[in-house]
Amino acid sequence: MTYHFLTHNIARIDMPKHKKIREIGDVIDEMDDLREEYRALDKESNALKATWKGLEEELLGMLDTMGTDQSRTDQATASLKEEEVATIEDPKKFWTWVMRFKKHYLIQNRISNPAFREEMTNRKDPIPGLRSYIKRSILLKRRPAK
Repeated sequence: MTYHFLTHNIARIDMPKHKKIREIGDVIDEMDDLREEYRALDKESNALKATWKGLEEELLGMLDTMGTDQSRTDQATASLKEEEVATIEDPKKFWTWVMRFKKHYLIQNRISNPAFREEMTNRKDPIPGLRSYIKRSILLKRRPAK
């Protein structure tokens, strides 16, 4: 049995006897607290990534200057890793080439969801080969302090 009293911001859900019945407000507040912890860690993580990137650029310069692709200390070994990657400079030329020579394997199997939603507003029939679904999640907004 489920009770929803939205005007009082209370919802109770019957749970197994060994579990505590929680009120909806408690879950919302716990999610909000956890999000703040996550944001703090994310900021710290981004700062560490920026520092890492700077050190990486510095080390690449040092290895280039030394004319080597590896160096080590008692703590770690650093090796130069190179791999060729692509970026699309002219989408029209690229897609023409892909279609002409059937090189679809170069494309990752990922759909742009905003473009998909826009396309579906102009269509009555589904796009062949695609299946859509509704992804459900919680949007949590912090209320201003009183």
